[in-house]
Amino acid sequence: MSTTADRVHYAQVRQYDVPSSLCDLHGPSSGTLDLPRSVHWGPRSAFDLDKEADLARAYNAIIREGRLSDQRRLLNPRLLLRVWPLLTLPRECARRWEECFASLADERQRHESEQTDWWLEWR
Repeated sequence: MSTTADRVHYAQVRQYDVPSSLCDLHGPSSGTLDLPRSVHWGPRSAFDLDKEADLARAYNAIIREGRLSDQRRLLNPRLLLRVWPLLTLPRECARRWEECFASLADERQRHESEQTDWWLEWR
């Protein structure tokens, strides 16, 4: 009989594309970003990069679902660093990106530290 511990879950084996360098990313830094259906199949495909919520939604989709060619064309390295702590990526996906790019892990940790500091000051 199989136990839960014996099972392999989709999240553990799903492959995520990760570019070899943040310098490979040449996406726009502002304006409207139109995502292809292969990356985002929701009712809305246009995202305003100047609005943080839109930026986070678009980057979540690109990182989760985009192929390397999509990521290179759609992601901007400066915006990626800025929005990284706000993304809601699967744990394995975020781990893979942070293993390749220490600057993303550093940014997430800096953001978490700021949040903790604010909470301690408020209390």
